[in-house]
Amino acid sequence: MPRRDQLPDLSSDHLPIIITLPSTKGTNWHTSQTIRNYNRSSWEEFTRETKVCFQELNTQPITNIDHTLTHFNTIIAEADKKYVPKGNRKKYNPNFTPDISRLIRTRNNLRCTPTPLSQATTDHIHELNEQIKTSIRNRQKQRWEEFHAGLQKTPEEIQQIGFNEVARIEAPMQEFVYELGYNMSTQNFSNMILNDPANFYTTAEVDLLNGFRYVVYNVTTPAVPLIFKNIPSAEIIVQADPTGTGAYYLAGSDDGSRPGVFYVGTQDLNSSPKYGMLTLSLHEGNLGHHLQGSYALESPNLPYFRSAMEDRNYGYAPSRFPIRACYMEGWGLYAESTGFDMNLYGDLLERYGHYSDEIFRACRLVVDTGMHALGWTRQEAVDYILQYTAQSALENEVDRYITWPGQALAYKSGPILSTNFRSSAEQQLGSQFDIKDFHDVILDSLGPMSVVEEEVNEWIASTLNP
Repeated sequence: MPRRDQLPDLSSDHLPIIITLPSTKGTNWHTSQTIRNYNRSSWEEFTRETKVCFQELNTQPITNIDHTLTHFNTIIAEADKKYVPKGNRKKYNPNFTPDISRLIRTRNNLRCTPTPLSQATTDHIHELNEQIKTSIRNRQKQRWEEFHAGLQKTPEEIQQIGFNEVARIEAPMQEFVYELGYNMSTQNFSNMILNDPANFYTTAEVDLLNGFRYVVYNVTTPAVPLIFKNIPSAEIIVQADPTGTGAYYLAGSDDGSRPGVFYVGTQDLNSSPKYGMLTLSLHEGNLGHHLQGSYALESPNLPYFRSAMEDRNYGYAPSRFPIRACYMEGWGLYAESTGFDMNLYGDLLERYGHYSDEIFRACRLVVDTGMHALGWTRQEAVDYILQYTAQSALENEVDRYITWPGQALAYKSGPILSTNFRSSAEQQLGSQFDIKDFHDVILDSLGPMSVVEEEVNEWIASTLNP
């Protein structure tokens, strides 16, 4: 997972202007054309008015912020009228589905009854209030899932995708078990390798760091030109995080004075098995978050205010662009699969480690929707994941899902969508398909995935009809 990077100061000429969740009253950020315009050509015109708002936010007392935000929303609405076709504009409350609106109208009509309300009517109004609260709460959960997963589907539908993915991935995992010479289930094999000290660096953290450095410097990075052409110049280094477990990435600076850093948690050496190092390096380093973040910093096709990859509270709109986890983490998971394109998964155990990580993310589709929408308990989530994956510290993982509804969905839904886009492009373009060009299109888009899909389709059309 990428960590927060520095953004330009709000008083500079490169303000991180706002794109909000589709909940700002009177604006229509759900329309992909608006997002694309603010990502691209409308920046110069849009920034003049928005700089005034940020100056007000920086100088006025906190009591006047409502006035400033109202001013800002007016600017957004006017820009929206300019850039979005009239037929695509509508005011709406994303939490109010037609069913919820009907409940509210029924309740309000009862409240407005001119005669004194009977006890039965009062009780009915109370029941309607409870139904409305429950419906809105469920709708909010669904919106979390839609935002993070990039899928306009119900929790039940997303969970079923998870079940399907788990079944699909488990089949090759079982074949690898047999190829490795073991006649046992994937669950038993996963438990065996997870408890085998030979699969871990157990003596010194420097051994773990050197292991990752070898993979990053000598295996993954040299293979990038096979499937990528506009390769960023930013350096990547591997460093220890003595207080952490697992790994994360911190993007470098735009001027190259600070390299991108792939941090490896060394607090618990058992959190980084050897068989998972290759797929983790692809996720955090090249072709994953390091290439993703460095490409954004160096691409001539992206405005400066969108070039900094950061990770913070995903709800910091309107003071920051919302982070599209489906796009960002989806690229990291897609990057893991490119190890097959670059012929890096020659070792069967490393291949098993890749599929173990992939099925782990598929399990997230099942347990996140299960706990937040379908009545699953924490222990049910832990037990389900343990059936399929060679992962440690699962309780901590599940606790993270509990406190961050929907975010865990992004890791699998993102690569599912990217893989679908790629398959569609390969089918339509045939021999004209160039994986290097496809990767440029993905990284030039910035997300959300609906916008990525549009830009992939435009690239396909322009390739077929130059």
